[in-house]
Amino acid sequence: MQKCEECGKYSLRNEKAKCPYCGGTQLNAIPPKFSLIDKYQKYRLIYFKEEFDKKFNKS
Repeated sequence: MQKCEECGKYSLRNEKAKCPYCGGTQLNAIPPKFSLIDKYQKYRLIYFKEEFDKKFNKS
């Protein structure tokens, strides 16, 4: 289940990650479950560092 970032409507996951109603970007509707053993921490930190660099280090 995903939610459109632009129109806010819910739809099932599709391969293109485009909203069938407005063509906007779809995001996961719910966050992953919390666990003290975080399997994806390494990947999430890499992603957030890249996003931070894009926003604040525009050199």
